[in-house]
Amino acid sequence: MKVIHGIRVYEKGEKVFFETEMPSIPEYMYSKFGWKIIEIDGKNYWAPMEEEEYIHIVAKYLGISPSEVDLNLVHCGTMGDNGCFGDCTGNRFCKRWSTGDSTGCICGA
Repeated sequence: MKVIHGIRVYEKGEKVFFETEMPSIPEYMYSKFGWKIIEIDGKNYWAPMEEEEYIHIVAKYLGISPSEVDLNLVHCGTMGDNGCFGDCTGNRFCKRWSTGDSTGCICGA
């Protein structure tokens, strides 16, 4: 695992760290922009992230402003919490990231 601008980036097969104990996300569940932990009535649940939330995390990871993020260059998908998939441009690979209360995939070096 590497930490880039406060975002944890994992190699394939590495276990993702969360601040809160959470169950695995089933592989049949898909989120285009990753997952976040939400609390309802004192219990924690996984919920899909919105595009805007994803853009802000990508911007932080890349060290750029949100308006500079081109989702066509950095976006790859996540099925459950077991892996990432998608085609990335150049010498980039689809990798898992986390912030402690959210997770998803990004094309990274």
